[in-house]
Amino acid sequence: MPLKVFQSAIKKRIRLIMRKDKIYEGILEDYDVHINVYLTDATEISDSGCSIYLGSTIINGGSIALIDICD
Repeated sequence: MPLKVFQSAIKKRIRLIMRKDKIYEGILEDYDVHINVYLTDATEISDSGCSIYLGSTIINGGSIALIDICD
């Protein structure tokens, strides 16, 4: 994903599909050149469907398989 597209997703709800059977969903607040992302109002969803509210969190960009902009 080009960084310009990522920049346009700031303050929007995104879904991060991870390499290890987890999904994170939240509001994209910031990111860096390695696509490490800072999410607020974040939820972790496991492959079994269980969800855990995290609030604010930082996700390692190296573990992200797919990024979906929900808004």
